[in-house]
Amino acid sequence: MQEATLVYNYVKTAAKTTPGLKPVADQLGERFKKAKAKKKPDGPAE
Repeated sequence: MQEATLVYNYVKTAAKTTPGLKPVADQLGERFKKAKAKKKPDGPAE
């Protein structure tokens, strides 16, 4: 997952200077938000 986050950060940075990457960065951001929401927090350790 670290590699995916790294690529996303590169795309976000490049989108600031390359207008064509803005939609890609937005789509990746939405997917990261959905993936994070689906990830359930760990229950309490007993």
